[in-house]
Amino acid sequence: MRKQQVCLSQIYPHTKKNVIPDYVGTLYGYSGAAALNDNPEDFVYYVPEKNYTVRYYSTSFEYSYEGSLFQEAYGVSAYCTYMGGDEQIVHLETQAPNERTLFIIKDSYGNALVPFLTGSFKNIFVIDMRYFDMNIINFMQEHGATDLLFAMNTFSAAGGSGSYNLSVLLNQ
Repeated sequence: MRKQQVCLSQIYPHTKKNVIPDYVGTLYGYSGAAALNDNPEDFVYYVPEKNYTVRYYSTSFEYSYEGSLFQEAYGVSAYCTYMGGDEQIVHLETQAPNERTLFIIKDSYGNALVPFLTGSFKNIFVIDMRYFDMNIINFMQEHGATDLLFAMNTFSAAGGSGSYNLSVLLNQ
């Protein structure tokens, strides 16, 4: 029996597929390992076609500017395509047909998940727990949180730095 491949654009029909060729990843950027450089992959990401507004804020929610959810990034930095990096608070206002407000507490692993949630929540706040400067519970209450998602790698969730960062978020 042959396994059928399913493309994400079939599951999410209102997205546009984009490809950055010859991606070797940030691990190569740190290590310079020839085995990684000799085996590049395509960096594939999907952009929602529905309209949404993205505002970027400082980690203390003071300074802001409007921008794109996707940034131009190549080479070992292609992962910065998602929101340009981690050191800010990102607020998306979408056309989702509800009044739900999602808070995503994440490390860099959570960045790639955000575009797939734009059709399900009217508002999405993306917060990297390593850089957030306020009390997370107060911030969520002030902005009407209805849903909460933790999106991070295993070490961030269970390792020493994860529990420390979560403690800081709760006690600022």
